[in-house]
Amino acid sequence: MKVSSVESVEKSTNAPSKSDLWKLRRACQDFEAILVASLLRTARRTAQSEPTDGVSGLYLDMADTALADAIARNGGLGIAKLLEQELTKLAGRSKSESQR
Repeated sequence: MKVSSVESVEKSTNAPSKSDLWKLRRACQDFEAILVASLLRTARRTAQSEPTDGVSGLYLDMADTALADAIARNGGLGIAKLLEQELTKLAGRSKSESQR
């Protein structure tokens, strides 16, 4: 019979599940995408000399959103990665504190 150490059992119970980690990663990427989209929209409005009509504005907004999503999903500015690292640490700590 193999007996594992208490420390390894404690680590396994404190670790977030893979599903939780995937959801956290996705949420962090979504947050970064929203931030990047906001930056892109602000930059576009600042650079435009003429206001756009409703349809053009809608398409430009959709393009900004799609570009922001692509940037965030591919590493982007690194905000999602840093946020994910910190939130993973906090999740592990809060889970271990709630079990005491």
